Amino acid sequence: FAEKYNAPEATLHERPLVPEFYVSFPSRILYSWVTPLILRGYRKPLTEKDCWELPMSERTVTVVDQVRNYMKGLLLNYFTDLNKPKWLGVFYASLLSIVVFCQIILLRAYFHCQFLVGLQFRSAITGLIYRKSLKLSNASKQETTTGEIVNLMAIDASRFAEVTQHIHVLWSGPLQLLIALILLYREMKFSIIPGVTLLFIMIPTNLYLHQMQKKLTFKQMKIKDQRIKMMSEILNGIRVLKLYAWEVAFIRSITRIRDKELEYIRKKAILTTISNILWTFTPIL
Repeated sequence: FAEKYNAPEATLHERPLVPEFYVSFPSRILYSWVTPLILRGYRKPLTEKDCWELPMSERTVTVVDQVRNYMKGLLLNYFTDLNKPKWLGVFYASLLSIVVFCQIILLRAYFHCQFLVGLQFRSAITGLIYRKSLKLSNASKQETTTGEIVNLMAIDASRFAEVTQHIHVLWSGPLQLLIALILLYREMKFSIIPGVTLLFIMIPTNLYLHQMQKKLTFKQMKIKDQRIKMMSEILNGIRVLKLYAWEVAFIRSITRIRDKELEYIRKKAILTTISNILWTFTPIL
């Protein structure tokens, strides 16, 4: 249960085998056998030599040879019903292919059109912000930093481009949910009530997580404004900075600001992970 297996030793010109198949059961369940590779990637960029080699039993050639003879004709024999006419199967297969093909073509056309609309939105907003920044009064220039203007043009304007691709989910989402509930009710009747209840409980939970992410994003943007402002000041006064040898002091200041920004990014990543877990496991529950 907790003992390691003896892994074959690699030769001088071979990479070591992946330890997943030779570690203890707790290590395999907790994935602690990956920790050395993660630490190695943290210290330096990973190369092919740093990665493990798959054992021969897990390689594609071996798996294909093992499965080919066993699976040959098994699926066809299972799904084939000799009592039904062949044209019916051909019709269903052709219809499915046509539907999938039309879905791909129409979705690509839809996303392309929405992407162009988003680009127009972003270009218009960026141009308006740029024109407004040129007409700012002296008092407004004192209150508005360069970083804030850059964030408005680079990040906030890009959000309009992203929203246009998913704006129709506002009406298609409830419609799809309604159709799915109707179909489930036809098949399962009132047995769907616990699952639907859990689904609606998760809605305020996801909204709460979204609000927390929104607050962290706002704090991250403020820190980012400070970093961009300081970088602009450093670049504008680089001669004075080099003359008085203030490089180390400014590097520490920028690093301190960047560490705060990374802290907010990590917290956002944790919330995103929790949200994705809930999104994935809610239908299963």
